[in-house]
Amino acid sequence: MLYNFQGNIITLIISSIVSLYFAFQIKNSYRVIDEKKRKYWIFIRILTLICLILSLTQLDIDFSARNTTTIFLVDKSISADKNKERIEEYLNHQLKLKESKDKMGIIVFGEKPMIEMPIKDKIEKINLSSNINSNFTNIEEALDFAVNFFPEKTNKRLVLISDGRENMGNAVEKINKLRENKISLEIYPINTEKVKDVQLTSLGIPENIHNKNDIPVEIIIDSNFDGEGTFIFYGNNEEILKKDLRVENGENVFKYSISLEDNERINYRGEIVFKEDKNYKNNKASGVLNIGNRPESLIIGKDEDIKNLRGVLKSMDLNPIVYSSGEVPDNMNFLSQFNGIFLVNLHHDNISSEFEENLQKCVKNLGTGLVIIGGEESFALGEYKDTILEDILPLECDMKGNKKLPNTGLILIIDSSGSMEDESHGVKKIDMAKEASLRSIGILNENDYIGVLGFSDTLEWIVPFKSAEDKEKIKENILKLSSRGGTLILPALDEGINAFENAPVKIKHIILLSDGQGEKEGYENYINKMKEKSITLSTVGIGQDANIEVLKKLSKEAKGRNYFVKDFTSIPKIFAKETYLATKKYINNEEFTPIKVENTKYFNYDQFPNLKGYVGTGIKEGATLVLKSPLDDPILSHWQYGLGRVLVWTSDLNGRWSDSWIKWDKFQEKWSSIVGWIFSRGKNKEMEIDLVKTRGKLEIFAAHNNPKENSKFKIQVQGPKEFKENILLNQISTGKYKGEFSLNEEGSYYVTAELIRDSETIERKIETINLNYSPEHEINKGRGIERLNLIREISKGRLIDEDTNVFKQPIDKNKSSLDLSFILLPLALLFYIGDIAIRKL
Repeated sequence: MLYNFQGNIITLIISSIVSLYFAFQIKNSYRVIDEKKRKYWIFIRILTLICLILSLTQLDIDFSARNTTTIFLVDKSISADKNKERIEEYLNHQLKLKESKDKMGIIVFGEKPMIEMPIKDKIEKINLSSNINSNFTNIEEALDFAVNFFPEKTNKRLVLISDGRENMGNAVEKINKLRENKISLEIYPINTEKVKDVQLTSLGIPENIHNKNDIPVEIIIDSNFDGEGTFIFYGNNEEILKKDLRVENGENVFKYSISLEDNERINYRGEIVFKEDKNYKNNKASGVLNIGNRPESLIIGKDEDIKNLRGVLKSMDLNPIVYSSGEVPDNMNFLSQFNGIFLVNLHHDNISSEFEENLQKCVKNLGTGLVIIGGEESFALGEYKDTILEDILPLECDMKGNKKLPNTGLILIIDSSGSMEDESHGVKKIDMAKEASLRSIGILNENDYIGVLGFSDTLEWIVPFKSAEDKEKIKENILKLSSRGGTLILPALDEGINAFENAPVKIKHIILLSDGQGEKEGYENYINKMKEKSITLSTVGIGQDANIEVLKKLSKEAKGRNYFVKDFTSIPKIFAKETYLATKKYINNEEFTPIKVENTKYFNYDQFPNLKGYVGTGIKEGATLVLKSPLDDPILSHWQYGLGRVLVWTSDLNGRWSDSWIKWDKFQEKWSSIVGWIFSRGKNKEMEIDLVKTRGKLEIFAAHNNPKENSKFKIQVQGPKEFKENILLNQISTGKYKGEFSLNEEGSYYVTAELIRDSETIERKIETINLNYSPEHEINKGRGIERLNLIREISKGRLIDEDTNVFKQPIDKNKSSLDLSFILLPLALLFYIGDIAIRKL
């Protein structure tokens, strides 16, 4: 125990003044006080003075801490957690050796540390149950966390239980922090079992090549035994090369060459197979190979819709790759390779949810350009409303403005015969008919009229012809539609025509759905009635049993459209399209000349050919309207969506509406300018990006070839499991920068780098890097114990074994101090009261 005086010059001055005051008081009171009391009074006054002076000088008592806290820091990474039962046995054994006064806590760690058990003295049993990211071992962060977890005024002991296979951070950098906090370090090494292991360490292949023959492939294989196995090389999931090989203990290098077909881009994968190998987690590696020019553009649509756009892209040497909507891959690896994606007259039902989500990521996070071309399968007619696709577009599917459009009367005549109960892939025709009717209801406005008539060998108004105002009630009634009986079309057709009598609607349309053989003759009178009353009719035939010829004739004579479907699930889409077409609210088939609203870099011409139609939409706030119709509906518009540019053309490019544009002598020039604007990223080549994997991190090196320019970098990384992070770069030399982030999960990481000058992106690049397997699965080369020995040596700690009683190990004593002011001041007051009592009594 030590006494410390912490006074300063101010304290000495105050103490001197107090002493002089008391001395003066003693001189004045000496003769007044009775001689018998005088010696007691002087004694008490001196004690008061001493207590005051000691209090002012901040007298402390230093003493060694009596309590000890032991924290067990347990490695729960993949490589170490194989010994979980053994570690639990060790901890419970130590628990039995702990004295009641000792306190104990447990922290587990992998990539990050986590409290498994808070510090306490009463513990019954230990079971390690925390769920952490075990793909990495970060001893550095675990040590830092443990240092701050210790309570104050206690002796501190840290027991590190690990195999030492650190693959993130550097524990050595935290050793000084242990010393500063007088933490005694004990290390209990876990000697992980060395099984036979062969690892595909590296798969080297050029990222970009021009010759498709004799492409060099170099593989590095590490092994801890001599053995024989096989190497297989896959390109786009097809086996390209298979080689038998023999490895020796240590590093083995093999070189091969491969030849490829006409693919422009190969997603490749290498794999090794060894019968004696006990760890299969480190046997694969993958990457991407570009052959010749990178495929710049992806077009999705039907041949008749895309032919003119495809010609524009080919003339620009943009190497378009074409897919129909049902065939296009929807994974991120595929979509992320393109600078621009074109969706041409594409219905929303024809793309998967994964395609839509990954398209959004490509545009928003990777800067992929997107162009949407219209047609009768797009926008509202393509059911884009309230979808991710609509969110990406600079347009809304609902038209804006108070346009006076004619109201519509729509009657759905639904076959409800017994055959409508038939199923295909678990889906009934009658259920699809209900879903189709519900979609039609959703499209109508409150001033429209709707009727749903079910027919078999009898008729039933499921929804009597009335205003579509109460949609919820109408939908409830539609769900009551059921199937029974035979098929009689004529009575249903007559009933539907008569329902329009005196109806307050401008547009009158019937959709007739049937899956059977109705009457073959007798339709002439009804067709004449429809012509007289300006009623149009479209027909939908389901399956081979439908009377296709009769339905075709009906729709043709009644100036409607005819559909024949084998897939029941397409019926709702047909009804939705028919409802949109019938209401004439979204399809404009009037010839007009587009009106220019704003000049842009890609479109600065003032005279345009006429268009014969477009799909009505509404411009979003923040979007740029370039061309519009005389009704103020958007024709050409664009906006910035995240990192990507999105452009929309609401007419078509197949010639039905745009025939004059396609024949226009400036068509190629103007559409090349539009496409060039979408593809303007990454052409200046002022930026260089290099990615390096190291110790669980990806280092990003960026260089600007014109460092004197007023430019800056913007780096974003997108990875597995929705990982997204903006990376801050630090300048390491003139025009050169460096940043890093942790590789937290296995999978592909996409690094988008932008070079920005005066708030405008002048160049953008996307690089991909794969973490093929967690470093925890890497071959055990016995370096873990070396790492633990280095930590022990620098920290002056000790290696212990399972028989060591850690609670009996020597420990660095921590010092605590006690400020005596809380005792001295009350004593001074007490003595002073005694002083007064003696003088007054």
